[in-house]
Amino acid sequence: MASAAPAAAAKAIACPACGGSIEIKAAGYTITLVCQYCGSVLDVANPDVKVIAEYHEAAKRPAIPLGSRGSFDGVTWEAIGYLERNDGESEWSEYLLFNPYAGYRWLVNADGEWSFGRALTATPATYGSFGAEYGGVKFDRPYDPYGVTTDYVLGEFYWRVRAGDQVAAQTFERGDRTLSVEASGDEVNWTLLTPLPAVAVESAFGLAGANAEEASSDIATDSFVGQSAGNWTGLTAMFKLAGIAFVTLIVLTILFGMRGSSASQEFTVQTERPAQTIVIGTITISRPYQAISIDARGSDFVNKWVDLDYELVNRETQQAINAYGLIEYYTGTDSDGSWSEGSRSTTTKIAQVPRGTYDVTVEAAAKNWQGGGSGFFGSDTTSTGPSEAIQLRVSIAPGGAFWSNLFLFLILLLIPPLFILYRRVKSGQRRVFDD
Repeated sequence: MASAAPAAAAKAIACPACGGSIEIKAAGYTITLVCQYCGSVLDVANPDVKVIAEYHEAAKRPAIPLGSRGSFDGVTWEAIGYLERNDGESEWSEYLLFNPYAGYRWLVNADGEWSFGRALTATPATYGSFGAEYGGVKFDRPYDPYGVTTDYVLGEFYWRVRAGDQVAAQTFERGDRTLSVEASGDEVNWTLLTPLPAVAVESAFGLAGANAEEASSDIATDSFVGQSAGNWTGLTAMFKLAGIAFVTLIVLTILFGMRGSSASQEFTVQTERPAQTIVIGTITISRPYQAISIDARGSDFVNKWVDLDYELVNRETQQAINAYGLIEYYTGTDSDGSWSEGSRSTTTKIAQVPRGTYDVTVEAAAKNWQGGGSGFFGSDTTSTGPSEAIQLRVSIAPGGAFWSNLFLFLILLLIPPLFILYRRVKSGQRRVFDD
């Protein structure tokens, strides 16, 4: 796609297929023109306009109508051509822009992300199969070569093009710049590509309302995008939606996780003695189902653990709900020096406890641990030494936030946009840049 800098005048012709009047914007440079009325492909390189392929069907209306004008960096460009293309995994649209003094540029929309680019007249140097150099900058090839197929054509172009055309393509990247090369037969064309904010496109071409939304989501990346993204206007919107949903869930988790009235009990448990059962108290669940949080905190003990077997018995139904907690804290030394592990407190949570009044008890059993100076944790054996007392406080209350579930839901929210991003990277989606 070699770019020139013509100073061409517009002229009008009649479509030989349907008789519609068509204005050629780059007369003298345009070779192929696709009728905006019937979709027929015309050869306008010669005075006698010839029909290359005749179709009699209504042409599509691109998000940026052909003939629209927009300015970038002080240069006014007119949209004169429109393509829809795919690489077997992703789809995107391309607009050919024209200025009679500045030549041609490309405006590309890939799933709501716009790019602006210029075809290169100088061929970049290549080194091996994995790099290219242009303007003294080396670009690396992050993706394997891929094929590109043109699915739809409308408007005028400075080369012969029609639906079904196929080219071999590669991309080379350096930072936010990309070189794209397409080869078909003996013809090889390079384009330098750079991102363009969607707001700049909307402002330049006066897109608003439904037109702007259509431009932002011109063609979905693939069928998965259409099914999972729905009316989302692009990848950025999907990530924003996931963020809003996550923040909303955090607020709801905090609100619904607030604890109600608690029951608590302090007691002493002796190590190396039989388990003892302690009555903690009574709690009431007022909602149909609610989470329960049980906090246990021990005194300043070392190299001991306490097994805590909780039981909640519904006074009305006598159904029991059981849960387990563990407090353990160890210290010692090894070849790397001193170490510590565990905690003197723990929280046990029970989800979906039915409405009712519950009597809560805990069966507690404490053990000594025989540490040593060899091995990672010393000698992993229990002691039969003298019994020692551990002071415990156990509190139970309705409520409690399950943060691990929240972050799991965040991962599920991010799967669709991350999958689309992965597909785009894998397929080597082209971007178009301004030099």
